Amino acid sequence: MSGPAELSSEQVTPEVTPNPYLLFHVPKKPFFLVVVLLITLSVAEGIHSFVRSRRLERRTARRLEQEREKGLYTFVLKTSGGTSLVSDKGDVVFLNDQHVLYRCQPNQNTPFFKTNSRGFRGEEWPKKDKKTKRVIVIGSSTVFGFGVRDEEKVFSVLIEKSLKEKYPGSPVEVLNAGVIGYLSHQDLASLSTELIKLEPDLIVLFNGWNDLNFGGHSEPGKAVRSWMFNELELVIERSKEESPGFLEQSSLYSSLKKRLFKDKGKKVFGNQDYKVNDHALPNYLHHVEVMTRLAKSYGVKVLISPQPEFGMREGFSAPDEKKNFSVSYHESYYKYAKEEYPKYLDGAQSIARKLGVSFFDTRHFLKSHSDKAFFSDAVHLNENGHKYCAEALMPKIAEVLGL
Repeated sequence: MSGPAELSSEQVTPEVTPNPYLLFHVPKKPFFLVVVLLITLSVAEGIHSFVRSRRLERRTARRLEQEREKGLYTFVLKTSGGTSLVSDKGDVVFLNDQHVLYRCQPNQNTPFFKTNSRGFRGEEWPKKDKKTKRVIVIGSSTVFGFGVRDEEKVFSVLIEKSLKEKYPGSPVEVLNAGVIGYLSHQDLASLSTELIKLEPDLIVLFNGWNDLNFGGHSEPGKAVRSWMFNELELVIERSKEESPGFLEQSSLYSSLKKRLFKDKGKKVFGNQDYKVNDHALPNYLHHVEVMTRLAKSYGVKVLISPQPEFGMREGFSAPDEKKNFSVSYHESYYKYAKEEYPKYLDGAQSIARKLGVSFFDTRHFLKSHSDKAFFSDAVHLNENGHKYCAEALMPKIAEVLGL
């Protein structure tokens, strides 16, 4: 009998089918830790993003409410087609404009004011009646009535009421053409492209302070630029920035970075050191002269009255004024305005003399009521300020109109 078969010297290894799940062998415990870490970070990012957005909403709502209680406004800048450029929420909507850079959106109705179909504050402007003397007050936020909620307490409205009461046989209307933030070159553009067509009998140039203020913030030797121009530049610059990386898009990472590397950010207007800009004063006086000459060429009378400013006061006579001023403006403002703004008033008065038009010095009514609080900050009049401003200006306007 033959014995068992002998094995071959070359032992055959059975073929094993590879497991696709084991191609990349990862130890189970580290892999599990990575997964848990990613899930934890995702949940933390979601919770932090939600909490942060809610906190920001509450903080924004609280700030807006505090500002509204003080009569202040928030702003939205949009294209002429209605696309928001700076913010989605605000009390005042501005639209880009080809002539004046921006203007108030027509037919706004806010808790503070309303605008007419032309975008100016107040009621609709009627068609010119030849029997009615038409006065247009040109300027910026002080003319607009920034901070004054009651339409009836803005000085242009008060002047019209006083004129009608004192001169019932002489119909008069006083139109408020003030736009928040306008510089004198925007006043000039507004007058030449729109206001002069409305056939005014008298224009009152009640401006000057924005040229002083923005001049103090503009780089020496460069043109004076409005706050809205700077906002538009920021929008353009941000649009050209590269898209943020993965980490920069994380709410959690942004908060940690902000805490570890505190960034104070750019200073804002009103809280910067003030420096003299050589272009501000000459440009303002040039624009006043051009507006005056333009109006006279149309047979329109002119009253030049640079707006009042806190530095005109004989010291801080009212405690509330001092408090409001100190929290709103850089400490260098008072010295800057005290030295520079009289040059604006004196220069405007010289133009009035040269061109044979009327001038009203607002320093007089401030000094005659030195015990009254007129300002809510460095330049904006409170309701009391509007009242006394109207009382001071009304007789001069009546005189110029020949009533």
